[in-house]
Amino acid sequence: MGDASIKIVTKFSITSFIIKQIAGQKSPPFYQLAVKNMKAIVTIIFFISSFTSFAQAEKVVGNYTLQLENKETHLLEYNLTLNPDGTFFFHYYSNIKSGIPPEKNKYGKGNWTIANNVVSFFADKQKDFDDKHTLDFTNTKARLIIKSPRNKTDQIIKTKLQFLASDIFWMKRIDLFKV
Repeated sequence: MGDASIKIVTKFSITSFIIKQIAGQKSPPFYQLAVKNMKAIVTIIFFISSFTSFAQAEKVVGNYTLQLENKETHLLEYNLTLNPDGTFFFHYYSNIKSGIPPEKNKYGKGNWTIANNVVSFFADKQKDFDDKHTLDFTNTKARLIIKSPRNKTDQIIKTKLQFLASDIFWMKRIDLFKV
């Protein structure tokens, strides 16, 4: 009979707690403490995740370039600047001696984000496009390749962005190296 009375008391306590909550009465102290602890835990998790993404962003910020040339026939230059405020500027220059026209300049700008060492590019059609900036980097993704901090060898690994996907067909599989 003792077990049955404990079950009844427990059910009665839970029911009265729910009724008090609905009626707007003050909740028990253990409940208030649990809510405060939960808020603190959520805040700590938020700060840790924001510091991690900030540290990742610091690794990727800077200038990236690639220059392909054959002095007699052509020169191709790719320049990308990733700013700490999440914006980017891109310039492509080509000078192909037999091309029509022989020299071309193409520009793009927009915003970037990073998650899991993948940089995603976005362009706002209203503010990032004008007569000069015509390249649409929306749907463009590049992998950040850096030397792992666990790699203690003398092996030199240049920091680079390896473009994986883009609506700009000539940007796929391009590697831009950090300068």
